[in-house]
Amino acid sequence: MKTALELAKAGLEARDDAKIKAGISEMAAKLADANMGAFAMSEHLRAIEAQLRDTTAQLRDLEKVVKKRERYVLREVRKGAYVYAFEPINGDATPVHYQCQICFDSGKNSVLVESLSGNTLHCRIDRIHTIVLRPDPIDVDLFR
Repeated sequence: MKTALELAKAGLEARDDAKIKAGISEMAAKLADANMGAFAMSEHLRAIEAQLRDTTAQLRDLEKVVKKRERYVLREVRKGAYVYAFEPINGDATPVHYQCQICFDSGKNSVLVESLSGNTLHCRIDRIHTIVLRPDPIDVDLFR
């Protein structure tokens, strides 16, 4: 009877040991899944942080462009011909000048150069962007 009791006890222990091992295995699998999920979330977070850095840099650049553009006023120099005129702020050492409207709208800076005759304004980037000032310009003293 003692042997039968020992066998029964050994059988129960084996069964309990198997259940414990199965539970440990299941917990290990769930922990591995949780770790993989955490790793995937970490990678996603890094990608979002990189995108945020890039977007923040782009925003800073655009804010600089907007701040610069605020210093210029679109001015008609003759009927249908426009330039961006620089508006100095008190104490600003930058001389009054005019930007090519076409280039300026495309994000380029091109100060217009007056011809020797004073009848035309030439774009430094694209010579096609030339404004011929007629005898009746809207702003007679364009270069004050």
